[in-house]
Amino acid sequence: MLRASGVTLALPWLEAMQPRRAAFGAAAAAAPPRRLVFIYASTGVAVPSWTPVGEGADYQLSPTLEPLAKFKNDLLVVGGLDHRREDRASNEHDMASSTLLSTAPIGERDRATYATGITVDQMAARKIGEQTRLPSLELGCDSNSSRMHISNVSWRGPAQPMGREFRPRQVFARMFGDPRADLYRRSILDYVADGARRLEPSLGQTDRRKLDEYFESIREIEKRIAAAERHGRDLKVPDVEIPEGVPGDFSEHLKLMCDLLVLALRTDVTRIATFMFANESDDHAFPQLGIPEGHHTLSHYNPETAEGREHLVKLQKVDRFYVEHFRYLLEKLRGSREGETDLLDHSMVVYASGLSYPNKHSRIDIPVVLAGRGGRTIDPGRHVRHPAGTPFSNLLLSLLDRMDVKLDRVSDSTGRLTGLTV
Repeated sequence: MLRASGVTLALPWLEAMQPRRAAFGAAAAAAPPRRLVFIYASTGVAVPSWTPVGEGADYQLSPTLEPLAKFKNDLLVVGGLDHRREDRASNEHDMASSTLLSTAPIGERDRATYATGITVDQMAARKIGEQTRLPSLELGCDSNSSRMHISNVSWRGPAQPMGREFRPRQVFARMFGDPRADLYRRSILDYVADGARRLEPSLGQTDRRKLDEYFESIREIEKRIAAAERHGRDLKVPDVEIPEGVPGDFSEHLKLMCDLLVLALRTDVTRIATFMFANESDDHAFPQLGIPEGHHTLSHYNPETAEGREHLVKLQKVDRFYVEHFRYLLEKLRGSREGETDLLDHSMVVYASGLSYPNKHSRIDIPVVLAGRGGRTIDPGRHVRHPAGTPFSNLLLSLLDRMDVKLDRVSDSTGRLTGLTV
């Protein structure tokens, strides 16, 4: 750790951190920690364009998942999982997001009729959260809605959301602190420069290069946040309040938040995170894709009509847009070296939605992609389909196992999920 002027900045994994060889044999190198990340994709998907062809290692990526081609060997596309199939609620969109990660049994509901018991990310945070600056990190790209159930996937208990941060500046300040109340005017790297200079002589060439790349990544994010604030102040949009530090371009906002998430994992600020790319039932328009309609509007299509089929085509383009940003996140994880491998190999990143067919509000066979190897506890590179009726919570239970959180049951789970290893 570097400590200077009250600022604490965790370092990336360096060769110098590994135990030295003892006189009588080599000490086992400490393994990098495992990370657990959930990416929420709102409003379901265009299922026909989502589902891969074939199973096992020889599967073919679907049109929607095709942007992930170079990560095919790092993915488990998991089919056949149902999200709380037997549960009921007053609004399926609220149900989809607020209960996806819930540990609450079927039928256990909050005052708004949703099963917002403590979520699996917070169960993991309770177990390992004391080992990091932040027990967990909750991110989003939309402001909080008055309907808290469509704005949150992480909950500390019934009707108690963890909340999310969508302003890059506030995320950065939360990660690294603001002890002098002037970090907005001065780079955090200026505070730790002296400590960094003292550290460098004790490092090898590889570690020095890694440290330089690490500090440069922090500096680059600081510059982008500052630029976003300048452009945000200059952007004139009638009747729309531009929050501080939020880029005017939605794609750039997504990428900046992905960069912050990777930085949090890379610096070991946290090992547990959730990131809602958008609120559930969001109605973002995508003019950059030639789509003036809102996302939620497109999701209520009738495949029997010409207009409905046109909406389905546009919905697939929106799905692909989000998958491309998931790819961006994976690229950043793969590019962050850690020990002998990289950050992706030591992570478990779940990309999922609480709905499959949005026009039916179906929670059967929801879209799920698991990226990473979880510290060599997962064998990716396959499309695995499970028998009808398999609960999504079986996957959650298995992921908790890999974070050393041992539970007998989660939500409607019927056991551990098979197929995560060969």
